[in-house]
Amino acid sequence: MNYLSICFLMISFIGHSQNWDVKRDSIWKKYKNDYFIDWNTTNFVTQSSVDSTSLIYHRVFDKFKDISCDKDNDRIKTVLYAGLSYPIEINVNAGEVYYKIVPKHFENSKFALNQSVYYLDAAEYTYISNNNEYLESYLGLPLSSVSVDYKVYKIIAQQNTTVYKSYIAPTIQNLKHTPSVSYRTRGGIVQTIVPNICNSAIWKKVADDSMQIAPKAVPKN
Repeated sequence: MNYLSICFLMISFIGHSQNWDVKRDSIWKKYKNDYFIDWNTTNFVTQSSVDSTSLIYHRVFDKFKDISCDKDNDRIKTVLYAGLSYPIEINVNAGEVYYKIVPKHFENSKFALNQSVYYLDAAEYTYISNNNEYLESYLGLPLSSVSVDYKVYKIIAQQNTTVYKSYIAPTIQNLKHTPSVSYRTRGGIVQTIVPNICNSAIWKKVADDSMQIAPKAVPKN
């Protein structure tokens, strides 16, 4: 299959940061026009090795669903398939902090309401902040979720609990009528999946407008 991927050279920052806003906005508009119109016309596939017919899948699925706020089987399957392989259960101590990177245009979305389960631990958040020209690719973002810059939300465990970790799977996205041409991301960052995120007795949400990521580079794959 022939495909096009984001492969832009890093260029030097000159002048006001607004220059980067214009450049990044132009790039993402082009990719959205080429590969994303709406979810009715777009294919988005994670290249996961997770197999929903396997015994290990059903074991993970049942344990995940048991503590999950969302009991919908299809949405839980989507979460598990977001990883390159099966997520690993991790014990969390009270006081541990996790981060969510959110496109600024998602102001009143399920992300802002803490209904999304995908987070980063401190080490992964620091890494992606310091290498933010790869942010969209490493996080496996669909084109509906890319942005010129990003807000950051923080959650803090209020008691001992359980999360899941997996490497983010690479993704492929294209318009259904042009399946031979695709937008790809490489994934690879370790994501922390928080299935009980809606439980305010377990997780405290911290919104801080000073926390943001505004890449001063064109996106790279």
